[in-house]
Amino acid sequence: MGVHISSIVAGLSTGVGLAAWGLRHVLPLPVSVMLWHVAGTGMLVAAAATETLAGSTTGLLGKRADGTISPLNFGLLWPYHAGLRAKLALQRRVSSEPSFSQITDDYYIGAWPSEQKLVPTVHPAVLDVTCELPLQVKPPAYLNLAVWDTHAPTVAQIDQGVSWALAQRASGRKVLVHCAHGHGRSATVLAAILIAEGLAKGPAEAEALMKAERPRVRLNKRQKAALKQWAAARDGRKRQRAIQAHSKRKQAELEERCHEQPALEPLSLPADVLVACLCHLTEVSDLAAAGGVSREWRQLAAEADGAWRNAFYRDFGEQKAADVQNLRLWRERYIACRLDSVWHKLRSKARYLDELEDSAGLVEKQTQTLLARLSQMDRTLGHRRYDLNTQLAALSGHTSTHMDTKRGQELLEMAAAGGDPARCPRLTQEACASLLEMKKDLDYWRTSIAQEKEQLHRLWDSLSYINDCIKKARRDIGQLQQRKAALEQATRWRPNVRRT
Repeated sequence: MGVHISSIVAGLSTGVGLAAWGLRHVLPLPVSVMLWHVAGTGMLVAAAATETLAGSTTGLLGKRADGTISPLNFGLLWPYHAGLRAKLALQRRVSSEPSFSQITDDYYIGAWPSEQKLVPTVHPAVLDVTCELPLQVKPPAYLNLAVWDTHAPTVAQIDQGVSWALAQRASGRKVLVHCAHGHGRSATVLAAILIAEGLAKGPAEAEALMKAERPRVRLNKRQKAALKQWAAARDGRKRQRAIQAHSKRKQAELEERCHEQPALEPLSLPADVLVACLCHLTEVSDLAAAGGVSREWRQLAAEADGAWRNAFYRDFGEQKAADVQNLRLWRERYIACRLDSVWHKLRSKARYLDELEDSAGLVEKQTQTLLARLSQMDRTLGHRRYDLNTQLAALSGHTSTHMDTKRGQELLEMAAAGGDPARCPRLTQEACASLLEMKKDLDYWRTSIAQEKEQLHRLWDSLSYINDCIKKARRDIGQLQQRKAALEQATRWRPNVRRT
């Protein structure tokens, strides 16, 4: 439920509240209380579905992962649930649009199926993109992505929905994606699925493909932005994989090209004389920085320099020019290959670093969203615990009784056994059912919080790993830049041959 619909709900709730206030002296007290309850429920839902709170309040209506709605939440917020279902039933009756539409051979999009006959006869897996409507059918597989009406699923939710849908298709099932009307939220997720399947090249083409079968499909600005963000993240992952593959291929081509270079004319001078020649041709430190001279070579050059310098000029003066040129060609070819390789690695590392930083930002955003949701769930758990303890205290007649005390545990055990009038006359069948329902709801919230905390720890681990990769990538880039600078410096070398 977006800002526009939130405003409508808030306006209707305000009208009901004003009517209850104006007619408080005329209407019976139960009717006035009911009207106030309707107004309060509408204002609560309208506030929860605003842009600011929508991301962390999808659990307000009590929808569980299996698609059911908690009876306690339904009892407290029955005006909203009843009004929404009445509205959908009326729209279905007066609308000529079918309940579902087949977009491709394997994928369907539709409105909320309130009964089994409103789903395709092929018994598809159901991907539910609502937080306000319960599961009323029995699909072979089910996934719920809790999203308020007219809002957009997050990138993580879209990824989850796409992965789940592809897994269902791999197992041979067809997939029905639905929201309340089959126009916005479900279309956002199905568009991502079509792109991932290769049936559409981008968000615009996917939307056009759905509109061809279901003309009322229309993504709002939030949903289009979320879909584009998901597509950009997906393209980034594909680009990184392509960069890595290209890097390996380019490196192999470079090595092959270096091996395929025509052989240079072999040097005619003795090896020890060539060492002395090399000492005169270049500063040994330049070649060492470029990686072209080993430590043993430098040591041999230093030892041979003085001993063979005079012999070189005395005995091999005629061959000097040819051998100097031959040495220069060998050196230039080596440095060019190394510089090409370093340039390529540096570009790949820079792109890799950009992708890592984008991923880190995305994970940090998901972590913040999850922390906000955990905070909301902790508050809800506290409220459920308080309600249960209050009920236990009322049944026992002692305010100190709560679920962690011995008396509280005994009351819960008696409620599970169906009650014991001899030990606790107040523990009637209705009280037993109420206690068990509250205990079940409390256990559900505990389990949900534990699962969310596990997901939070996984996100933290992922963020830590990505940060380590970023540090390593920056360190590698620094080393490559130093190596590139050394190689570029080596390319500016000029021979310094002087007769001594």
